[in-house]
Amino acid sequence: MAHKNEDIADWIREIWAADYFRFDDIQADFKVISFKRVDDSLFVKISFVGDESKKGVDSESLVLFRYDPENHRGFFPGCVQIITVEEKYTWENSEKCDSLAEHISEDTLDVDVDYVDWDDPILSNDAVEQLVNSYDQYAIADTLVNKFGARNNLPDFIPERLKPHFKKIIDDFEQI
Repeated sequence: MAHKNEDIADWIREIWAADYFRFDDIQADFKVISFKRVDDSLFVKISFVGDESKKGVDSESLVLFRYDPENHRGFFPGCVQIITVEEKYTWENSEKCDSLAEHISEDTLDVDVDYVDWDDPILSNDAVEQLVNSYDQYAIADTLVNKFGARNNLPDFIPERLKPHFKKIIDDFEQI
């Protein structure tokens, strides 16, 4: 059976969604860059936006600003990752490979992680919007307004691409 990139992408997203260690790896812009079948194996190269803060990583190098500790936990990240992974999936026979049945082995062949800030053009506008919407909107607004005085003007440390999103979050917060 001839697979398409979309078939492989859907199949991998389904596998990772059910995997305790990978279910939250993919934050945005998931795509299959290429795949090649060799006998009963698929070699797949994928790319996606990841966010270590969603995995509990709390390194200062990731922090754009910390939420007001009086009312919230956590932080808004100053960067995210563009992750490229090469995987090899192997089945016991051609029929199972053809149908993308449950595979018998998965090997990670290569991982490349590039840290990008919010204004980097490699990060799509859709990804920025999707990511911003995945964070605690109330904590963002409450912190920006009450800790950084952003009721009228956002602080200078806010990246340009985040400003329209944060202005909307603050406007919504002010309506409460």
